[in-house]
Amino acid sequence: MINSDLNSDLLDNFSSIENPESLIMGKKAHFNASSIFYKGLFGFILCLFPAAIFGLILVKICLEQAKEARNSIRENPELYLDSTVNKINLGRKFALIGLALFILEIFILIILMSMH
Repeated sequence: MINSDLNSDLLDNFSSIENPESLIMGKKAHFNASSIFYKGLFGFILCLFPAAIFGLILVKICLEQAKEARNSIRENPELYLDSTVNKINLGRKFALIGLALFILEIFILIILMSMH
């Protein structure tokens, strides 16, 4: 009776875990990975439009968070899932592309304004 109750409690706890294989392997997802990815993506998209200043703000925040996350991953790489590291790197790449687009947009505006 006690053994079956213990097993059912363990199964209930195990099924409530979002990513059970991370418990088995001892790896976890970085707490900011999704935030970094989405901020980088939306910053990239907003840098394409006239609302580029909002995109630049998201890009700046994303790059700062990605820097902190990469430092913590570099210190203990065995603690984090590969999918988490990939999500952080992809968010950082989106942010860098958005930053490059913002700079390119500024140069184009300067050139267009100097022509008139």
